[in-house]
Amino acid sequence: MLKFLGVGGAFTKENGNTSAYYYVDSKSILLIDVGESIFNEVLNRNLLDNIENICILITHFHSDHIGSLGSLLFYCDYLNLSTKIVFPNVEIMKTIINLFGLDSSIFNIIQPKDVKEFKVRELRQVHDQMEAYGYLLKLDGKTVYYSGDTKIIPTEILEHLNAIDYVYQDVRDSDYPHHLSVSELEQLIPFQYRDKINCMHYPDNTNLNKIKKLGFKYVRKEEIK
Repeated sequence: MLKFLGVGGAFTKENGNTSAYYYVDSKSILLIDVGESIFNEVLNRNLLDNIENICILITHFHSDHIGSLGSLLFYCDYLNLSTKIVFPNVEIMKTIINLFGLDSSIFNIIQPKDVKEFKVRELRQVHDQMEAYGYLLKLDGKTVYYSGDTKIIPTEILEHLNAIDYVYQDVRDSDYPHHLSVSELEQLIPFQYRDKINCMHYPDNTNLNKIKKLGFKYVRKEEIK
């Protein structure tokens, strides 16, 4: 469903920062998070060729999720794209953009409920004392849950796994105070739903076989064609 420009955490060279994208239509693209490595990935893939509208969904403000947002927004302004930045706390988002040296008023900064092109709703996450969100999206008739970074899976998601088509969940190989571990994921997800779980944000590729043996899937960074 989603395609990935990177699948790793903050300090991984091999996998890049976790970021996903989806073409909403032939002229519109959804991009989720813009970490330090992501703007170069956008350029290297010519991802914005023939695009007129970009919707950038931000999960939280750690640098591996917004580190190249400023560069991307400068570029979107240069291309004269219609640019939406989506985050529940609009005022904080405006402050971040202004700190990048940009005028936040030239962009359409909105809450998830105000997105018109597709349905999206935020779910508050638990992640390192900061305001962080996962998102429940409806894209082309499919229901997608994207966790962002979190120590939990919201009860609403766990109770409605049968109605969700794709779950993108960040994981760590071992217990960690700010992320869910593979062992915790194993405890939370019944086996019959594990083929819906697409693991992401892993630090390296050491334990991908463990993820697969437990019945989960994992996402891979899209190759440049």
